[in-house]
Amino acid sequence: MLTLRFDSPSELTLGPSRAFSLEGSFLREHPLEEIVARFAYGAWHVVDKIGKEIATLSFGCPDRSQLRFEDHEGRLSPPYGPFTDLLVQADSFFASGERFAVLQPIARRWQHCATGVRWPILNLLPARV
Repeated sequence: MLTLRFDSPSELTLGPSRAFSLEGSFLREHPLEEIVARFAYGAWHVVDKIGKEIATLSFGCPDRSQLRFEDHEGRLSPPYGPFTDLLVQADSFFASGERFAVLQPIARRWQHCATGVRWPILNLLPARV
């Protein structure tokens, strides 16, 4: 299970959930594929428990996790990880302190920093034991 913690005064969290995915500028929570946050105007926008929209520059996942890119046909990259520290700051995704992927502004695809390949979806999954 994964939990996301948003950098906000109200200590906003999402989860625990079996997975999350970043599809372009939208953050979805699985298994319902519900959009739980969106990236716009340089910040992540998420609704807190009382219904107030919070804009934050970053959120993280403290749980042991792995990452996989995916295209719209369901093809997957190899798994990356496990990681013990994931952080999203604005349009950049960091894994264990290293920049892992960047959201491309026009195409709304996640560009893997190590390979340069652009993918529409970045999946956050629990690490396999």
